[in-house]
Amino acid sequence: MNRLRCLIVVATTVGLTACSPADDAALIRRALQQRTSELAGEFTSCPRTSTSSLPALRADSRCLLFKVAENPDAPDGRQLDLQVMVVPAVRPLPEADPFVILVGGPGQAATIDGLAVLPMFQRIRESRDILLVDQRGTGPLSPFDCELPDDDTAWDAGLELQLQLQQDYLTDCLAKIDADPRFYTTDLAVKDLDAIRQYLGYSQLNLWGVSYGTRVALAYLKYHEAETRTVVLDGVAPAGILPLEAARDGERALLHVLDLCREEAGCNAQFPALKAHYEELLLRHAVPQAIMIRDGSGNDKPQNFSASTLQSLLFSMLYSRETARLVPWMIERIYAGDFGALGGVGNASDSINLPMHMSVICSEDVPLIAAADLQQAQGSFMYEALVLPRIEGCKTWPSRTMPADYFAPVTSARPVLIFSASQDPVTPKRWAEQVAQTLPNSVQVEATGVGHGVFSYGCARDLVAELVEQGSVAALDTSCLAELSTRPFFVNANGSVADDPGR
Repeated sequence: MNRLRCLIVVATTVGLTACSPADDAALIRRALQQRTSELAGEFTSCPRTSTSSLPALRADSRCLLFKVAENPDAPDGRQLDLQVMVVPAVRPLPEADPFVILVGGPGQAATIDGLAVLPMFQRIRESRDILLVDQRGTGPLSPFDCELPDDDTAWDAGLELQLQLQQDYLTDCLAKIDADPRFYTTDLAVKDLDAIRQYLGYSQLNLWGVSYGTRVALAYLKYHEAETRTVVLDGVAPAGILPLEAARDGERALLHVLDLCREEAGCNAQFPALKAHYEELLLRHAVPQAIMIRDGSGNDKPQNFSASTLQSLLFSMLYSRETARLVPWMIERIYAGDFGALGGVGNASDSINLPMHMSVICSEDVPLIAAADLQQAQGSFMYEALVLPRIEGCKTWPSRTMPADYFAPVTSARPVLIFSASQDPVTPKRWAEQVAQTLPNSVQVEATGVGHGVFSYGCARDLVAELVEQGSVAALDTSCLAELSTRPFFVNANGSVADDPGR
């Protein structure tokens, strides 16, 4: 708080006196309490359905709709309603700087996917509100209400048909929606977030972002540094990494896992030709072939399996520390012609709004890909499954030129805690190292044996809480994360050699 303002406020209440930092904080908290009281009539119970997660947390929370202009340069034009959820602090008079959960994708909704991870930060909630805002284009209020085709097998029916289906989907979606996809980018999302901060009466924000959420956090720090108190980046995803760099990082992560299996005695003894078998599978399935997969209901359904399908499967398994342990075993099962285990592998992208995802990457990522790099990438890891569909999709999906300073490195002295993971297939340490170069008050820590997202492992959540409580990285002791290590690989359906009591 401005010192002069503090003097004025105190003079009108208890007489002229000097203000200590404690006085400042107390006055700011009281101002927030007053603003919260003023807005009480605008908040309602948060929407719930029979399938809503964490119903008790939703019941404790309060929600409102915040209206913004789709195009900030046309304030009287199309308006958007953003879902805002405040999970109130346990303490009756909370700190005036809430903890903001920024989720990934791009395309996930904070009031859904962010709420799911909120229990990890219960310690922070003791003294601070948790603020969740569905970024424009996400959640139930998204104008991009375009359902994917019901015929899942058609999406696996070869590259040419897949690209045509995507083209049809995006074209139909554009014809259906009442929205301009050019205005659903990260720079505008952080304008929304700061407008909501001001409206709710919060002094500053403590930002926690995972994956794409780190890009949002960095953008907010760039454009609203004074309103940022602390930042946590978990799996740094700067602009420009999707889809080509993500595919390259995915291949590096997969080869790293294959190397780890070779170095682990039990895994190497069970799968001595693992890398050779993987490479042979790519050749064997260069042409898609029909297989039968048993789904969760016990029904067999056909699916076209190709080298691209195999790469997508393994790429998705690398996201989780737990499923990454199954990668060698999965490769060998498929090599033996057993596709039964495929039915148990879920789709991690179900919660992502694809049109909003395209709005972000078509403006912020794809334009940064050099034609020579794209040409060189043809036929490489995840090219057909990840790279080419995004490149082709952006030829249809509208985009806009981002502000001139958007891609410049974020420079700030604000305290920033940066997590990365040794087995992350999409946001490895190299991106953390890149952004840290211009963040002099940052601390980096890498978690061994972890995939995408460190926050749920070891002492990571405690480090986040300590940063928010102290407002500084100076006293953080990150050595506790050294307790994490690579977990042994599964050598059969029952577990690893270390898990086998008979060995």
